[in-house]
Amino acid sequence: MKKALFLCACLVSITWIGSAQETPRYEAYVGGSFLRVHASGGELTQLLNLPSIQYQPHNMNLNLYGWDASITENVSSWFGGELDASGFYGTLGAHFLFPSSQLVSPSPNFSKTAPVITHFQTYFFGPRVILRRTNHVTYFAHLLVGLADVKTSLNEPAVVATNFMSLPAGTLKVDVGLAASPGVGIDWQLNERMTVRPIQIDYLVTHVYGERQDNVRISAGLAFTFGHK
Repeated sequence: MKKALFLCACLVSITWIGSAQETPRYEAYVGGSFLRVHASGGELTQLLNLPSIQYQPHNMNLNLYGWDASITENVSSWFGGELDASGFYGTLGAHFLFPSSQLVSPSPNFSKTAPVITHFQTYFFGPRVILRRTNHVTYFAHLLVGLADVKTSLNEPAVVATNFMSLPAGTLKVDVGLAASPGVGIDWQLNERMTVRPIQIDYLVTHVYGERQDNVRISAGLAFTFGHK
């Protein structure tokens, strides 16, 4: 009887380990994301058509918030191909722009700035390397390459403080450039079909508005698995 119970326990253990190591065919992830943008300031010369000497030395840092989603096809237990897309939105507090309405106001407030509305989207593809553990934890690293699509706009007419150039409301400029994103992350398996991703960190390099930007992307969310290898 003891031998039979021991044998059953061994079979259950083997089955559990095997199921924990099963490799899903596809993984679909969606989550919230934060982007810390670090720009050289030279982007402003492209954005506002100004001489580069005016803004080149000034760095710009801004926080954008949005989403990140990906689909991974696993070709083996440790390697897969990943499609990734993300979108980030926010405003740049441009101290060098002020609303045109202040020029005709009886009591102009030149400390009031005109925010630059920013849409920042990325589209990536690349390999993913996976380390699967029997305790339901999966570690991964990926190297993604693709495009960054950036759009800036104003919700009201504005004036450039240094040369009083007038800017109309609406789109200022749209630019698309190359981008790359090496990164790492952790997945924790909740059940057979769902995992939670507590953190994914990417170093996001983009080249838009004629300049290079070195950014950090941090994401968290849920992943869903389909099929088995």
